[in-house]
Amino acid sequence: MFRMKWMPLMLTVLLLALTAVWAEGPEALTWAELNAWADSCLERAASSQLLNDPTDPDALTEDGYAFVYDFATLYMTHPAMDEGSLLTGVLVLDVEMAGPRQVDPSASAWEALSLFRNDNPMLVGSRDGAVLYQQELEGGFLWGYLQRDGQRAGLIQYAVHERLADGITDAGLLLTLQENGVAAIRVYGLQNRITEADLDATRLFVEEQAEQEDYERVPSSLDGDTVTRFDETDLSFAGFHFSSASPEGAIAVFGQPLADETLQEEDGGALRTLRFEDCELVFALSPDGSAAPQLFSCDASELEGPRAIRIGDQLTTVMARFATETASGGTLYGSPAQDAYGAVEFGEDASAVLRYVTPTVSGRRAVLLINFEQLILTEYYLFWTE
Repeated sequence: MFRMKWMPLMLTVLLLALTAVWAEGPEALTWAELNAWADSCLERAASSQLLNDPTDPDALTEDGYAFVYDFATLYMTHPAMDEGSLLTGVLVLDVEMAGPRQVDPSASAWEALSLFRNDNPMLVGSRDGAVLYQQELEGGFLWGYLQRDGQRAGLIQYAVHERLADGITDAGLLLTLQENGVAAIRVYGLQNRITEADLDATRLFVEEQAEQEDYERVPSSLDGDTVTRFDETDLSFAGFHFSSASPEGAIAVFGQPLADETLQEEDGGALRTLRFEDCELVFALSPDGSAAPQLFSCDASELEGPRAIRIGDQLTTVMARFATETASGGTLYGSPAQDAYGAVEFGEDASAVLRYVTPTVSGRRAVLLINFEQLILTEYYLFWTE
């Protein structure tokens, strides 16, 4: 009775504690924060050496006149730092120069995301992007967005539309990403203003993007302890199911094959190879005409395979999507003597091979073999082993 009496109170306290934790998370980027950081750049420029001639024709850009310093490039409305010249934007490439929230060009994409509000940690959206947050203000709107090409993040935008005395701001922060790391920091639009109609159109765009839910990030872990082993569920990807694939089903997913070849075998069976633009499939044909998938391969396409691996991915990126439980002798988990295991083998020429094996309900073991050259993914295969 005592425990039951206190249970509702305990739950209330727990919910309040969780609410407090959530409230302490990073907030949306604001105009005051953005403007304060921009002002600090002007102050630093006043005591720094100018490295270019802003009156040179090449210094005039769509962002304004470029003033190049060793810490950043400032863009002004006039080719001189006079009272009438206003700061329109800032570009940071120097790894020692931090942007808003202390984000810098040495940060990973995930480190950068952790510094700002993110209501969408799994990055649910479309293959092209995901809305991070949207926040209504009185007469304004704040939002964040990640542009990507599949699992490859390309740009993070934190937009600020706040109502000021002279209009609604159209400013923000852009983080350009390369190989899932910050390569450049740009503050833009400090003098831009938009209309109510522009704001409504922007809000509608963000809301429409937030409704996209057909794609999300694949979980990854730097040490491999929070992701799972390769298993039978990984045999299904891109609308294709390797275990139960048929020639007709493959054509429905990948389109008409570029080549369709059948090789007869002495036992009366045959091997049928379908070559598609994105991949190649080999089926074993029984004398009764049934077809069973034997091999899937991909070596030059944008197709995302198991756990969204893709030609051009880095070795570390791929390994981070699968479990790593040990690093002994190239074994990642299990052992070759067991039904399930993962292993990596390195060559002397910066090549590498990842091999993941899992048992299936059919009694066979499926193998995912991934080849790398210069530690970049060049081809991968799915096949069966006894």
